[in-house]
Amino acid sequence: MSATTNPEITANESTSSGVTVQVHPRQEFESAAFRDSIDQFKDVLVLPTTTFASVFGPDVEAGYASISSPQTREDVPVYTLPFADEYDPPTTAIPKAYLRGSLREQVTTDDARPEVSITAVNTADSGPLAVTRFSTKTESTQPTTCRLHPDDLASINSSDGDSVELYNPDTGARFQATARKAPINMEPGQISVSTRCRKLLDVEFPERAAADQTTTLHVRRPVRTVEGSEEQGLCSRVMDRLLNWAVDYHEVQLRLNIGLNADEGRSAGRVNADTMDILAINGGDRVRIRSKTTETPVRCRPIDPESHFVETDSDIDAADVRDRTILLPSTARERLDAVCGDIVRVRRDTRHVAIRSITPSMFAFLGVIIGGLEIVDLLSPSLQPYGLVLTLFFAGVAIWLMLWPERVRCR
Repeated sequence: MSATTNPEITANESTSSGVTVQVHPRQEFESAAFRDSIDQFKDVLVLPTTTFASVFGPDVEAGYASISSPQTREDVPVYTLPFADEYDPPTTAIPKAYLRGSLREQVTTDDARPEVSITAVNTADSGPLAVTRFSTKTESTQPTTCRLHPDDLASINSSDGDSVELYNPDTGARFQATARKAPINMEPGQISVSTRCRKLLDVEFPERAAADQTTTLHVRRPVRTVEGSEEQGLCSRVMDRLLNWAVDYHEVQLRLNIGLNADEGRSAGRVNADTMDILAINGGDRVRIRSKTTETPVRCRPIDPESHFVETDSDIDAADVRDRTILLPSTARERLDAVCGDIVRVRRDTRHVAIRSITPSMFAFLGVIIGGLEIVDLLSPSLQPYGLVLTLFFAGVAIWLMLWPERVRCR
């Protein structure tokens, strides 16, 4: 994906006024209170619809906010969703809100039902944009690009080539893409996205959409809610670039879903067999999952919809094991700037693949290096000063040839 040319918004860029809510535990809300049952597992703040509208305004369906309490040293940035429209919250002096446990720990308070102040992060929302066709070829070959009318792009303070965040207004699911202005064949209020983006965000053209399927997307500038991953040193960047070239990889977009209870604390992800083939990995290989400026490595294993892990898990079922979906436990999701339903970028860890491929032949390479020096010395003493260079060159060629099957498999 192209690097963003506009900086991401942080929680410091927020409006001046705040709304006070009282955070209640999950047990006090019925499943029907949430728009989607998966919302209860997301690291998000969920507000009553009237409170949500008072914080973000009438045209926003999912937004970013900063929460604080008298005990917090710094504001905690959170992604915020509304409860279901059918949910009728009890009449209380202070609105009831839901905040997942991992986020509640950041609000340093011993109160079981803490009162927190919510302030909306100041980022412009495009409002609903109708999904339309721009070009079949373009939408099939540019999976991380979206096209908007210049007026819509300007309305969110973005320019051609900037990174923007698309989200489904019904679910809040997010997808980061590179924005391109399209003054021709596009009208204000329209957006064109890739075929893969439509499928992953569950949005469709009006003529194809099911009765309960949305036909619009919202666009805004990306907002960072967790600290970005540490920057690599020069040596690590050079090594990664070399391994990426020697091993190769295929980066794909996958929908993030809750993981198996059996994988909690193990930093392990699960995908189905077809997705394993697309990623060109074996069971137990490491993959890198990236969202915005955060990246986390996990060990990936295959999962079958009929697996006993799925049958014995109380939170997911066979329908959750689908193509282009990764099941990730909360311990791994917390390290990403993403929540369930979001689209993340996944690729195999080329360093892990190289080690797995080369290690079984390590003693053979040592023999080549030691024996090569001896052979050069015996055949042509005049080449002795260059013996080590020649030996390392041929060893590098051997490694390149050994990794050839992995490169072919990836392609």
